[in-house]
Amino acid sequence: MRSFKTGPNDSGRRVVALCREYFGLSSSDVYKALKKKDIRIDGKKISSDMEVAAGSTVEVWLPDSFFGKKDAVPARADAGKYEVVYESRNLLIVNKAQGIAVHPGAGIKGATLIDDLRSDFACPELALCHRLDMNTGGLLMCAKDKKTLEDALALLKSDLAHKRYRALVLGVPTEGYEVRCFDGVVMNYLESYMEKGSDGRVYVHDTKTPKSQRAVTLYRVLDVYDTEAGPVSDIEVELVTGRTHQIRAQMAHIGCPVAGDGNYGKGQVMKQLRSSDGGKVRYQQLFATSLTFGKIDRSSRCSELSGRKFSVNPDFVVKVSR
Repeated sequence: MRSFKTGPNDSGRRVVALCREYFGLSSSDVYKALKKKDIRIDGKKISSDMEVAAGSTVEVWLPDSFFGKKDAVPARADAGKYEVVYESRNLLIVNKAQGIAVHPGAGIKGATLIDDLRSDFACPELALCHRLDMNTGGLLMCAKDKKTLEDALALLKSDLAHKRYRALVLGVPTEGYEVRCFDGVVMNYLESYMEKGSDGRVYVHDTKTPKSQRAVTLYRVLDVYDTEAGPVSDIEVELVTGRTHQIRAQMAHIGCPVAGDGNYGKGQVMKQLRSSDGGKVRYQQLFATSLTFGKIDRSSRCSELSGRKFSVNPDFVVKVSR
């Protein structure tokens, strides 16, 4: 038997994720232990994954061979690639690091994030519910089976799921008109038309063209900083549509490219940006920072997300001053 006491930062986290972190157990082993009631919280046997309060004692009654030589999570090939934000029997939400490809594609070498997740969670059916660019960090939602994936895709297309991002952009954007969002926050409404080019870039038009698709973005300026490249704005963004490179291309189109974006940014000005350690800014300063869900029907395999919000902080590295 092994045990641990949860700390303040563990409050609200679930048993499976905690056992993976504290003991390096696989998700499948933890679920088997739950089914056999071999896990206890404050002395009480439990049979399903559940949230744990801070200060609780979690006991795992498994043979020592399950735990390896240490009570710590073993070093993994994917260390630093992601952090588990939420895990249940059906779903997984992780905080992805920048510079990590989420799935195989042209020019991608080696294991991708989805490969690592399938291996780490012993779940070959694990699938991405949406995507993030390689150099964008933040929240990524995955489904552990086909039915959950179908329900998750439907949920993310509905008005019951809201994805927001944080970005540092050059200049101070003012384009668009004000609208009120689902939670009462006032943002600027930005609409344009986007077309994929043969070079892999996305091109933005102010009016509809034969091959373009409508793209709608909501944004608001949270703060403005001075940098060696001029003023930089910290903006919050909500996607109404989900086009490839939508935030990056639209912000560049209105003259405020995402800091560190080598594809859509202003070359010479962008080169003047410096990171907090004095070096160059390696990645675009764009992070998926929140997932918010409305009231989800109980028949959905994603109903456990009903009324919940998941948030992470953006890991900005640009050197700024007031």
